[in-house]
Amino acid sequence: MILAYILNISQDFLVIFIYNLAMGLYLTLFTTFFKIGAFSFGGGYAMLPLLTREIVDRKQWCSNEELLDYFAIAQVTPGVIAVNTATFIGYKQKKLLGGIIATLGVITPSIIIIIILANLISNFNNLPIVIHALNGIRIAVAVLMLSSIIKLYQQGIKDKLQLVIYFIVLILVSLLTINNIYIVITLIILGLVVKHE
Repeated sequence: MILAYILNISQDFLVIFIYNLAMGLYLTLFTTFFKIGAFSFGGGYAMLPLLTREIVDRKQWCSNEELLDYFAIAQVTPGVIAVNTATFIGYKQKKLLGGIIATLGVITPSIIIIIILANLISNFNNLPIVIHALNGIRIAVAVLMLSSIIKLYQQGIKDKLQLVIYFIVLILVSLLTINNIYIVITLIILGLVVKHE
């Protein structure tokens, strides 16, 4: 009797879930992040322009500032920036299930591509055409990362104090080998101290 009741609830939940997946925001979350995952070569920084275009401009799921906040939080939490950002945005849209669906959307293309490439790369990695294609991809990734850095700078530096801190940290990072987590924690504390004064 209890098992039948649980199974009945499970069937009802499954029907509702499939309907929402097929008809609603869940499908949109999955397909949007699938596209972002499929076309974001080079990792988190390279995906920022695509995230901005899809999430902020087209879908209007968050503002530019919120996206930068999600991106910053995703950088200091364990895991891949792309996955963490997708999880944050999915959660904002549809809570836990939205976070899971968005995360699945962003990782699925990588899984598919890696499985295909793992089977092919050992046979073709010495071919000139493959070498040249990878060189082209590296250039594209560098340009996308530079574009992201410029946008982050433009939107993140709002006053002279932040500009001074930016250049101090830039110089320190360039000259010293400092773990990124220490820099982020220090700047969080500095941000809290400066805001409360």
